[in-house]
Amino acid sequence: YQQEEALVEQENRTEHPVMLLQSDIPISRHTQKRPISSTRNQSPQRHWLNAFQNAAAVLIVAILVTGALLLFTSRHKYTVGSSSAGVTKQQGDIIVTASVIGDNQLSPGTITAMNAQTGAPLWHYSFGEKVDLNAKVGLAIQDHIVYIAYNKQVKALQGDSGKVLWTTTLGTANPFAIGGDNLPQLIVDQQRIYASGYSGGNLYTLDRKTGKILWHYDASVPALLTAYNGVVYVLANGDISPNAVKALNGTDGTIRWTYTTTLPLSAVVTNNILYVQAMHNIDLHAIGKDLHKEQKPLFALDITTGKRLWSVIATANGASQLVIAQGVLVLFDGNHFCGYSVANGSRIWCTTGPTGDVNGEALVSVNGVVYGAYHPSLMGDDLLEALNPKDGSIIWSKDLGKARIEETSIIPFGNDLILPCGEGALVFDHTNGRLLWQS
Repeated sequence: YQQEEALVEQENRTEHPVMLLQSDIPISRHTQKRPISSTRNQSPQRHWLNAFQNAAAVLIVAILVTGALLLFTSRHKYTVGSSSAGVTKQQGDIIVTASVIGDNQLSPGTITAMNAQTGAPLWHYSFGEKVDLNAKVGLAIQDHIVYIAYNKQVKALQGDSGKVLWTTTLGTANPFAIGGDNLPQLIVDQQRIYASGYSGGNLYTLDRKTGKILWHYDASVPALLTAYNGVVYVLANGDISPNAVKALNGTDGTIRWTYTTTLPLSAVVTNNILYVQAMHNIDLHAIGKDLHKEQKPLFALDITTGKRLWSVIATANGASQLVIAQGVLVLFDGNHFCGYSVANGSRIWCTTGPTGDVNGEALVSVNGVVYGAYHPSLMGDDLLEALNPKDGSIIWSKDLGKARIEETSIIPFGNDLILPCGEGALVFDHTNGRLLWQS
């Protein structure tokens, strides 16, 4: 695309050359002018050559289109097996997995609770209705109550029995989310539940005990970034107002402060500081040029005032979870895990490995060690790695096969790690990565 103008200029002066796909091959601007000959004046040999080239081009395009359709179909089936790939949460001795099982677009949703020590099933709950396989599942556990957000509803279930305590309908709008950016979230903080992106992009705040909607925040995309100590942090989308981070009182949704930025993607709070990854600055006049999409701001804000403490550009292909360990903020840049200083945002290290637009990272910090899972390549196996946050060195690495990890958190459980994936959950010994059991 960057050479398009040069090609157009050259085509106006010369015969059409065979297109070269290598972007690093220079195109000469000093081509000798020649009259453009018509097809009628071509020799039989030239005509045969053109026909052969056209036939070859059609065949190649057909192969590429067929391959793309097969790849899309296989990937689509890969996902349909269990909707948003089994969201999993854990508390005490109970692991709960929520998934939507089926072979078609509308299939029953299922919640399963298991013994965290053995993986033995404790109870099952079915929605008893057909729900959209492509919608994201929200799952949270607090004080042995399981909260599930799905199909424009939030449900509360008793953790030891699966008994439904209450059901709240959020709204009538279809859920809206673009994979990788501003995903739906369900968070429990203090006595409130925050459900974002399950009815449109709107954020609904519910009372934990009754399910009553206390207040809601209108948004065109899932608005919730994180919640901490009675304050909820949301994004303001540019379709409604200038892009910004907003701190809202959890009790009534009133605004504490606003920080204007590009579209926020993810956030984490530690030691009264809010760390935020935001989208690159979109230049509407740069269509057809390099948009620098990987140049994403990373910044720190005082949670009391919203004052910016520092801001840097942290290269990343897409949105990433943020975790903090030993004074280092770790994110996934689309190819590698990278560590940044929480003091000033300077980059300290990045892991090595293959490059390419890969995703599906899961991140958690446990006892000063960072654990991350990701896809090293589109068709390759998934990896789970234990990282030293000080220098990014790999303590151990585990091949997960085709585990189908997605945008979720790894769950710490004693000396174990629970990794939600397309098949339910994988449970590992965090000291060496040994697989203990699989749901």
